[in-house]
Amino acid sequence: MENNQSVWGKGAQIPGAALPQSSHALFGKSALGSALTVSVTDNVGEKTGVLTNGATTDDSRPVFSGTATPGSQVNIYDQYSWLWWSIPVGTAIADKDGNWSFTPEKVLPEGKHNFTFSAAGEKAQFEMVIDTHAPVTLTVTDNVGSETGALTHGAVTDDSRPVFSGTATPGSTVSIYDQHGWSWWNPLVATVTADQNGNWSFTPQKALTDGSHHFTIRAAGETTTLDVVVDTHVPVTLTVTDNVGSETGALTHGALTDDNHPVF
Repeated sequence: MENNQSVWGKGAQIPGAALPQSSHALFGKSALGSALTVSVTDNVGEKTGVLTNGATTDDSRPVFSGTATPGSQVNIYDQYSWLWWSIPVGTAIADKDGNWSFTPEKVLPEGKHNFTFSAAGEKAQFEMVIDTHAPVTLTVTDNVGSETGALTHGAVTDDSRPVFSGTATPGSTVSIYDQHGWSWWNPLVATVTADQNGNWSFTPQKALTDGSHHFTIRAAGETTTLDVVVDTHVPVTLTVTDNVGSETGALTHGALTDDNHPVF
């Protein structure tokens, strides 16, 4: 092995040979001392616990912890999103047993983060994505006619003022767009605010026009869509009744009748 080469990996070893005298960068577990380890814990939302490398979390102030050489200072840097450089996030001191912990005072911004940890000549890295936005959901409910309830995608409804409802990030603005018929235009119909629990609801003041509607809901960077067809026209029906002769009553399609004045 030539001088000034780096050994990558946790507990890196060269089978059958000792490292020659030169400078070496050891990333992960050092063969000469305590390992620098990193664990990141999510404590927010329905899913909590230790994050895997590259995971997405809704906790903008996760707990960083691990082990390092006792008494050493653990330096934490963050290369955020599109940045080409790392910025200092904070420091922690490993106790006599080598344990350390750090929780950011300020919330970390949304997006991808590549954290670098250094202590006593050792380095470790951890990547994660912070996304605190709740997914936006949409339910359109028909309350008119004999068939009512939540509409499925592409359903036909006779309710021209159905109820729009769903969930989004609490406190976020929910924008409702409607692309009607063959139009390429997707105008904003209304905006509402999700309450503290993330629930929102909207009922159109004016009746929706008959025809196809492509609804788009946007809130806090999240989007969902639903297509419905509004048809408020009552279907036309026809019954032809024979009132002459021995056989009377409603005629079927293509039937013969001896009544030349049937009732329509």
